[in-house]
Amino acid sequence: MARLLAAWVVALTVFTAVVASAAVLQVDAGVLQVFSYRAQIEIPDLQARVDIEPESLERKSQGEPVVAFIDLPGKYDERDIDLSTVLLCRGTAKCVTGVPVARVPPPAVVDGRLRVGFDRGAVIGLVSGLQLPTRVTFTVSGKLNSGIGFYGSDSVRVVDPEGQYALTPSPTPEPTGTPSPTSSPQPTETLQVTATPTPTATPTPRPTHTPKPTATPRRGR
Repeated sequence: MARLLAAWVVALTVFTAVVASAAVLQVDAGVLQVFSYRAQIEIPDLQARVDIEPESLERKSQGEPVVAFIDLPGKYDERDIDLSTVLLCRGTAKCVTGVPVARVPPPAVVDGRLRVGFDRGAVIGLVSGLQLPTRVTFTVSGKLNSGIGFYGSDSVRVVDPEGQYALTPSPTPEPTGTPSPTSSPQPTETLQVTATPTPTATPTPRPTHTPKPTATPRRGR
């Protein structure tokens, strides 16, 4: 090998797969040979911080959309998120299928975080069949315009509005026979007979015999 020249052109832009290509020129015995080499570098998905509201979701409720706030790490700008790729799904893994971004509320960057909404009925459909109440983890994932992926998770308490206060029905006690009232014994009248003492005859006092005075004999004259 007389001479070896290498020229590298590396595209280090923010792509999911960064491709590096090279052209190698080799001069051997006067023969010019050209080789090409391609290398693919995978960039891992970004770990984003996601906050989902409301924190307590009624399974049969209808109303305001479910809202997620997405905060990208480091130097990445939330305005670079491709909204058409954003999904919400159940679990902690990156979403393959899920609920897409809704029009209401309109996506907007609020306090440095991207606010996106999801249809409430579609989100409730993700938790059908679960025994409630329980905490469910949802993940929001997507890609930036450059192709880099991101995902983040948050947990929400899901309740059943009809059974949140009586989750486990108490067993109904079997009716027991009402005992017949016990008749109270009638009080027995006790006749107290008080013997009336027989009056004793009061003896009638007999008159005492008064002796007659004896005549004094007269003296002769």
